Amino acid sequence: MIGWLNQFWQSLHPAIQVIMGGLIVAALVGIITSVRRLVRKLTSLSTRKKAAEEDRLKKHFQEIYEEAMSSLSEANISEMYGLIVTYRGGTPQYHPDVVAIELPKFSNSFEAHFPEENKQYGNLTHIILRNNESYKDLRKKFTAFFQSEGILVVNINRPLTKSPVVYDNIFWPLFSWWSERSQGKTNPHPDFEQIETIDDFGPNHLVVSGWRSGAMAYAVGLTDQQRCKEVITGIAKNVEYQNEAVKIIHSANEIAKQFRTIKGQIINTLDDTQKFWPGTQNYEFKIEDKKCARCKQIFG
Repeated sequence: MIGWLNQFWQSLHPAIQVIMGGLIVAALVGIITSVRRLVRKLTSLSTRKKAAEEDRLKKHFQEIYEEAMSSLSEANISEMYGLIVTYRGGTPQYHPDVVAIELPKFSNSFEAHFPEENKQYGNLTHIILRNNESYKDLRKKFTAFFQSEGILVVNINRPLTKSPVVYDNIFWPLFSWWSERSQGKTNPHPDFEQIETIDDFGPNHLVVSGWRSGAMAYAVGLTDQQRCKEVITGIAKNVEYQNEAVKIIHSANEIAKQFRTIKGQIINTLDDTQKFWPGTQNYEFKIEDKKCARCKQIFG
């Protein structure tokens, strides 16, 4: 085929060869120019498409960022006498009968794009629940001890009909006392060696020295008052109870530290992703259309 074309070309008059050569060159130049224009057009379309996709992806991240930061700003926990409690922007509220706590939850989008962080955060709820269950079980044990001694444990706001009774807020100073004793403090606070009968909170109320937040017990008559003091002092000096309480206090403190660490890591990851968009060497924000419902909606 090539040989035939060569013979045909040689048979042509030189003038015709020049004309045809020019036409061929012009045609080739036109083809190349058209191809280049097409490539530039396709490249431009692809670039604009990628830029639009990148813009949608960044807006999607911003939605997740704002939602997660809002949730984290409301997610605060604290240890109070061995119990893990939550609070939002103020003073932690102590509710001794509340075992389960509700931490603000993240969206499906956060879970899809930050699965490891979401898992660590979610696991804390179960860890906190186990700690608070242990706390409540120990309170039940103390309550049973008082009742075995003929002393009821009642809420401080409950109308008094019997004597003697111990108020349920006695567990606050007890946990404080046990915690400080376990640290080897020579003068642990408050001082269960001194239980006084004073009228600051009404007649016949017993108060632990150094703890003026409220009365610990109510007992009418010297006999009931003395017996109440002996039972309270006895449980305060019980080493087994002290060890159990200190174990829960230590666990609660560690959980609170772990929570602050995980919360800080999540905030850092979100901030770094925003600052070094689309992320860092350790994490890059990508389309997750198989896991993220919002990604399916935007990019599907």
